[in-house]
Amino acid sequence: MPKVPRGHVLVGEVVGVFGIRGALKVEPQTDFPERFSPGASLFLNGQMRKVSTSGWHHGQARVKFE
Repeated sequence: MPKVPRGHVLVGEVVGVFGIRGALKVEPQTDFPERFSPGASLFLNGQMRKVSTSGWHHGQARVKFE
């Protein structure tokens, strides 16, 4: 499990890439799937990113950031 900075909560783990347009496969670690909704802000590698599009496939989130 990845190390989570103090004050943050792990909501998912990137497990791969999806397609050729920059989407990521994310294994959710939360009971609140709306955390991956477009417009949500998430930290990725220590930087805040805004979700531009998301979808679900076989229980994994497919997330693309702005």
